[in-house]
Amino acid sequence: MKRLLNRVRQILLAPAFVFGLGFFPSTSAHAVCDGCVVAAVQVASLAIVTAIGTAQAAMQYGHQSIIDTIKGVGQVNASMQAQATQTASDANTDSQASVARSANSRNWQIADECGVTAASQGIAEAAANSTAKCSGRNCPASGGNGGGGGGLSANQAASLSIAAGARVAPEPEVQAALAASGACASFVGGASSSARLNRCQVANLPTGASNGNPDADIRAETLFDGPQRDPSRMTRRLTVNGEATSSDYRAVQSLLKNLDTPLDLRELRRAEITTDSGRRYMALKDAYDARMAVAQKPAQALLANRLEDRSLIDYVKQLVTSPIHGNWVAQRLSRSAPQWQARGISFDEMIDIESSRRHLNKEWQVRMAELSAEGHVREQTSMQAFQLYLMSQINTKLDYIAVTSGQQFGTAVRAEMLPQLASAHQAATK
Repeated sequence: MKRLLNRVRQILLAPAFVFGLGFFPSTSAHAVCDGCVVAAVQVASLAIVTAIGTAQAAMQYGHQSIIDTIKGVGQVNASMQAQATQTASDANTDSQASVARSANSRNWQIADECGVTAASQGIAEAAANSTAKCSGRNCPASGGNGGGGGGLSANQAASLSIAAGARVAPEPEVQAALAASGACASFVGGASSSARLNRCQVANLPTGASNGNPDADIRAETLFDGPQRDPSRMTRRLTVNGEATSSDYRAVQSLLKNLDTPLDLRELRRAEITTDSGRRYMALKDAYDARMAVAQKPAQALLANRLEDRSLIDYVKQLVTSPIHGNWVAQRLSRSAPQWQARGISFDEMIDIESSRRHLNKEWQVRMAELSAEGHVREQTSMQAFQLYLMSQINTKLDYIAVTSGQQFGTAVRAEMLPQLASAHQAATK
């Protein structure tokens, strides 16, 4: 801009100098050539006008250039300001989204992922296994495998086979001898009752409690709490070894035999069973066995729920990996079912774990204390679903109770009415 102004000065000064030379001529020159003076003045005026126009144009161009430059700077500043505003807005949006995600993550969390889905690992199969069990005569749970093992004496194994219907029943006296001798050798001795030990010794029968569970064949705890190695220090066991030759399983079989029919009637011979009286006995025997099977069903079902089930191995494996329940479950099973990885646990053990792994577990209590309100609702939903499942199991047990109660009522009716009915029938057929 400064260079432009200097150029203007140069243009203006040049014609002015010429104009000065022509404007102040000598007197003689003016007199000689007025036309020349007029022409010079015209030329100078034109030059001056042209220079002024050029200067104005140059000034206008410079002014516009300055304006354009200022506009450009303003546009750059505006663009930069817009970009800065957009960047700040994006950063604020990302920050808000991060906060929202964090809040949603906390709101949508659950108490324990492993614990919630563990129930899908084999429980349905285990439930089917525990209910679809044989009950009554000729069932393995009644001692019908016909073999020994489990620390039982030969006489006790024979007694179980007879009671289960796997062997032909001899005279009651023979059965009594087998049962008395087998029980003394298998379950009497050590920590068994002194009175029972004395009876066996007086009868000159061998003792020793070879099964390892003293008095297991006459104690209710054998069924409800599991066979006990030391009756003086009983421990509740919800998982029982389900192998047919295990000492625990054979102990439960011996108890169930005493609950069913300790001494059966001698089996009829061919000449006896082909008579009218023999056929009548067969019909009554079938009715008797059916009713005893119904009476034994609750006990058999309870045993089925206490036997090891490999279907539940995956269920336990998932639970022990849980950060909330893992330690509690592992410590519990180290006491109640230490061989769960190979043999599994019982259905009742699973139910008890599901019922107690929350309330009795410190880690769960801590987790619930820090969990959001939505997380509490999800945990409550899970527990309510488990309660519904328990209700279905309770309904099954109520069916057992209802049927056995009906059988008891029927027995009472028959005891009262059947003699009268038979007497009336006899009178009418004379």
